[in-house]
Amino acid sequence: MSPAEKHTRRLAWLFRLPFFLFPVFLLVVSAALKTHVLLAVPFPEFFIGGSFLLTLWVVWMEFFLAAWLASRWRSRWAKLAAVVVFTIFALISIFKLTQGATNCGCFGAFQTSPWLSLALDVAAITCLSFNFSYEQNSSRRFVATIFALAALICFVQIALVIRFSPLLKSGEIDFDGYGGIAFLEPSKWEGKKFPLIRWLENGDQLREGSWTVFLLISECELCHEVQKTLPITTDEVRVAIVEFSPHSELRTEERVDAVYFQIDDEKKWFVAAPVRLEVRNGIVNSVTTRDEIKSSLGK
Repeated sequence: MSPAEKHTRRLAWLFRLPFFLFPVFLLVVSAALKTHVLLAVPFPEFFIGGSFLLTLWVVWMEFFLAAWLASRWRSRWAKLAAVVVFTIFALISIFKLTQGATNCGCFGAFQTSPWLSLALDVAAITCLSFNFSYEQNSSRRFVATIFALAALICFVQIALVIRFSPLLKSGEIDFDGYGGIAFLEPSKWEGKKFPLIRWLENGDQLREGSWTVFLLISECELCHEVQKTLPITTDEVRVAIVEFSPHSELRTEERVDAVYFQIDDEKKWFVAAPVRLEVRNGIVNSVTTRDEIKSSLGK
């Protein structure tokens, strides 16, 4: 091969490199953000299909598919597999669009419009198709190194998930977990002391009497719907609202017969609001979760 031909091939490869790397980069980013969900977010609504194990499997698939593409081992089959995967992702985005969803859930807890996800999937398919004629097998050592690195990443990931995932912990509130975030799991509070009392301003009054307590977030549309249908405070049962920051919008709908509590803003709180609690003398007697409230409102 002449020097001119070698130079031409190098230029052609440099031109194709961004098209080659984009699908790999997209798979790695998607897997990394889903890993963040497995490590930090204990709520099924952020998991693929509501399943922790399915999300974990998809993360491993994305890591190994990215490694397969990067290794250039049997590249035609790798690209074909990637085209199939991105096509499935695109079809999921289209389905989410037909359902009126505002978040595709493709990138974990990172809010992404299905339109943007669809555009990224189509771009990845285009890159793979554009570069489909390129064939180059790598050395066995290079291929083994790439796959060993992917396996190591997955091993470290599962070790971190087992160590830090709030979903695998039994504690009610954990400030020492991943990212220093306090994850609230009200479904585990029934029959136990209301754990938020110590973090509420003037919260000691919840230790006596019967209360219907709502956990609400101002940026949550469903929370606003719940606030319009709050029960009336009676002599037997008082209504309380625990506000999670920011508070301003929620305050515009303030009920005069409800007691409002602001939670300690120095902590980082994560809760699937709205939540309804029946509390008697500081003990949680019953819990109505977000999904149950959503179902009762016909949402």
